[in-house]
Amino acid sequence: MTIRRLLLAAFLLAGLIPASSVTWLAFERSRTAMLDEIEQGIDRSTAATSAELDRLLLERLLNATTWNHLEVMQDLRLDDVDKRLSVFLAEMKRRYGSAYVDLLAVDTRGRVVASSSAGRIGQHDVAGAAWMTLDLPGGQVRLERIAADKLRIRTDIESSFTEGKLGELVLEYDWRQLLGRLDAAADPSRQVLVVDGQHRVVAASAELRQAGAEPGA
Repeated sequence: MTIRRLLLAAFLLAGLIPASSVTWLAFERSRTAMLDEIEQGIDRSTAATSAELDRLLLERLLNATTWNHLEVMQDLRLDDVDKRLSVFLAEMKRRYGSAYVDLLAVDTRGRVVASSSAGRIGQHDVAGAAWMTLDLPGGQVRLERIAADKLRIRTDIESSFTEGKLGELVLEYDWRQLLGRLDAAADPSRQVLVVDGQHRVVAASAELRQAGAEPGA
């Protein structure tokens, strides 16, 4: 190899190595910035979705622990002979649009005494498997395992005249309302999964549901 070629090769190496280093550093910085932006975007989306789900469920729980203290609930003791309690439940179901599948007042024997759906009155209500129990300022709320696209929220109706309870108020929340929020937050590149404190699946967006992600899994 001639001296000219050696000098040319040395010149090329001397220029190529710094240029490669600068290109690599620029790539790494761009990659890090992009990953940081993606992570922040996921965090923002997760926080917004979580806050929305908390709001939806908290409102349902507060409905339960507010309504169970109303004076009209005492009509459960009289078998709702004037149908005031059934009228109240029907009005609440109407007022909340499609949020509830049904609202029930059940006596201590499990018989539906009042309901927002007249066809349920007189039927026997069987409590489902417990998923979670919460102690709220207005009383204890029991959540049953999600089935048939509805979450059943159950709380006691205490007697104002004697010791003990008259029965239970049961709110059947349309679970599709919550699933719709998850589906809206998902896209072809991102799916949403909600788990509880025991890492059990609470809800999942459409593609994950199709893949078998069901509540309690």
